[in-house]
Amino acid sequence: MQNTKKLVIFGSLFLFSTVAQAGCGGGGGPFCPTPLLGGTLNGQSVFSHTYTTTGASLGNQTVWGSVLSNQDVTLGAGGKVSCNIRTRDITMGDSALVSGYTETSGDTSIGANAIVMGDVKSADLTIGANGQIFGDSRNARDSTTGANAIIHGNLDSGRSVTIGATAEVKGTVGWGTALVISASATTGMPYASAGWPLSVIGDEHLGVTAAQDELNALPSSVLATGDISTSRLFAPGVYSVTGLLSTTADITLYLDAQNLPDASFIFNISNYLSFGAGTVIRVINDPSGSASVIWNTGGYTSLGAHAKIVGTILANTYISTGAYSTVTGPGTSCGGVFSATSYVTIGANATVGGEGCSGATHYCDYDPWGNNDN
Repeated sequence: MQNTKKLVIFGSLFLFSTVAQAGCGGGGGPFCPTPLLGGTLNGQSVFSHTYTTTGASLGNQTVWGSVLSNQDVTLGAGGKVSCNIRTRDITMGDSALVSGYTETSGDTSIGANAIVMGDVKSADLTIGANGQIFGDSRNARDSTTGANAIIHGNLDSGRSVTIGATAEVKGTVGWGTALVISASATTGMPYASAGWPLSVIGDEHLGVTAAQDELNALPSSVLATGDISTSRLFAPGVYSVTGLLSTTADITLYLDAQNLPDASFIFNISNYLSFGAGTVIRVINDPSGSASVIWNTGGYTSLGAHAKIVGTILANTYISTGAYSTVTGPGTSCGGVFSATSYVTIGANATVGGEGCSGATHYCDYDPWGNNDN
């Protein structure tokens, strides 16, 4: 019991702060003096060193919070991000939605009927038929809008601008080398523009690696390698597995916070972690919703279809979530998925975070570069 108390106290001072988006938001506060995932990472719900893809969504919110990827982000048809996306290239499928801003160092492709509620900054911009941007769009090179597309703010490009049939730019239109406006399109005042500099999306993967190293260095209780085939209860603490860990389909793992303040559950798995289809992680006896849960793997992490996982996942390689699966934080926090060296795939109708989770809108900035300052 004495050892458990030490772990819980340690958790309130440090481990609780390690969960990005899990009650800490941007850090600070009585239990978050120095978040383990610091800097830009602390404002994300999803991070991948390479690419992030989401499957099609039939109405579920795909990601509550922000997405940061070093290479590409692809949202499937109907996919939704409640905050911001920063990456090299973005592709949004039909009727996809980003409620914050998007920033790329390369191309932004907004599909038919897709919407960005905030500003868009990119090298090259393409908006499909009936796509919309509610903020400004600032592009270093070329901009093309499809039929009936709408930009509710200003459009500024360093090279060419092409406005499609019956499309509309409600604000001004800045162009550098060529301007083509369809006869049926409507725009604000055109003007000569020098364009915008290309964005630089910083590489954050070493922050995930450093966090994993700190977690792996914690004193721990050893769990057996292999498959957990029946429902099981865990007390607060740090657990380590030398090898892989998996769960049989449709079992429930109970994390008993024991009514302790800021109880921490940390699972350090040296190889891969595989949650079977329908696996449920449930935090109990946590009336304040202040517990923290971290799954830290040296390999990949996968979730089977309909798995319901609580916590933040840090994986050295890829993270894959099955159809209709969920990753949420304890209580009202968001949880998150962070791949140090590889990709994140979110299955069809799968969700990271939950509606109204703390931190999901904390970093949501519709207009990070200053509105109407052409």
